[in-house]
Amino acid sequence: MVYDVRHTIIPNNAVYLFALATFVYGIVNSPLTQEMGRNILAGLLLFSLFGLLWLVSQGKWMGLGDVKLSLGMGFALGIGGGLSAVVFAFWIGATWAIATLVTQVAYKNFGYSKLSLKSEIPFAPFLVLGFYIVFFSNLTLSGLLF
Repeated sequence: MVYDVRHTIIPNNAVYLFALATFVYGIVNSPLTQEMGRNILAGLLLFSLFGLLWLVSQGKWMGLGDVKLSLGMGFALGIGGGLSAVVFAFWIGATWAIATLVTQVAYKNFGYSKLSLKSEIPFAPFLVLGFYIVFFSNLTLSGLLF
């Protein structure tokens, strides 16, 4: 996702490979056909939600690569895990952006001012971090709240 940070674009080959790999992972690791179907629906639901955000904003709120990335996240994590990963991504991204803005205010006297409230911030690295948190730790919002 370093590529997204530098160029604000996610290569289609990487996203399609991720979606395919997580689809296969979901099929192999779902002992029940019903659970496998839920993971497929979860991927389609996350894809639809992100796609709707992209469509309504005409690509201003998030890029199409983030929409495609959410498909694989849902396939691998299911609906609970996928939504948790998205929420973690928003929390981490917001924390990073606020910390960066505050730090820049402190260094503005030195002529360093790169990020503003209107800046585009690549979201894919935060989505991937949220995905890793849920995938490797099984930490979900329902586990935190209940």
